[in-house]
Amino acid sequence: MNDFLEILLESFIDSIKMLPFLLLMFFLIEYLEHRAGKRTIGLLTKSSRLGPVMGSVLGVLPQCGFSVLASGLYAKRLITIGTLLAVFISTSDEAILILLYRPELISQTLLLMGVKVVIAIGYGYLIDAVLRSKADGISGIQHEHDEHCHDHCGCSCNSGGMMFKNVVLHSLKVLIYIFVATLILSLIVTLVGEDTLASLMLKGSLFQPVVAALIGLIPNCAASVIIAEVYADGMISLGSLLSGLISAAGVGLLMLFRSNKSIKDSLIVLGLLVGIAVVSGLAADLIALL
Repeated sequence: MNDFLEILLESFIDSIKMLPFLLLMFFLIEYLEHRAGKRTIGLLTKSSRLGPVMGSVLGVLPQCGFSVLASGLYAKRLITIGTLLAVFISTSDEAILILLYRPELISQTLLLMGVKVVIAIGYGYLIDAVLRSKADGISGIQHEHDEHCHDHCGCSCNSGGMMFKNVVLHSLKVLIYIFVATLILSLIVTLVGEDTLASLMLKGSLFQPVVAALIGLIPNCAASVIIAEVYADGMISLGSLLSGLISAAGVGLLMLFRSNKSIKDSLIVLGLLVGIAVVSGLAADLIALL
């Protein structure tokens, strides 16, 4: 019992230290979202050749709002499948904030963000080129944008009070995820041992990126938090981190399956995302061995 209380206290202290950092980061994100407005959506749509570029740049911001927005736009056929995947690939949710909080991981995290953007842009344009006939053949393009607030995805009203509320609520929500993930990992390490946990994560195995990609598919911000935590603890490789965070599209995948009329189409997006995640992770690990 004493061990549990000690782990609980340590997990709480480690998590609460991040609150000022989270508040600052989410304030900046909210500010950027307000400034972007409809011009950003316009650059994402099919009429713009910059779709995959803008999608990858927006997706790299540490929140899942743009993946939800992209899923909604794709369901209305306002963006191409390449742009949608560019957003998904570059999205890392709150993992980036967790990694940036550790000074020793800042350079690796910035490199990771850059690599994800490059992968997102490359695959976005490649997939659009390969599937152009299908993308151009889709009818029923709508030119409607939701004017209401999207609390779920982080897009919010323009009032200062609502903006402050979103910053605080989002920060506290992520803080809870971090605390729960830290507590669970600490309890698992204590109960089964670090070596056993490392073996379950296939530490040292070439196939670890596959496991990481599957974990990333969990439609919740907690998945990216877990991936970031196990990487920071040295249990997975950089390639596995890349793989897990490529497939970690947050609740964007849930939004896609809920709003997209074609299940087959959504499954294709899911398959492409997992395939890109695994290939990218394996490639990164192989390059690291050279």
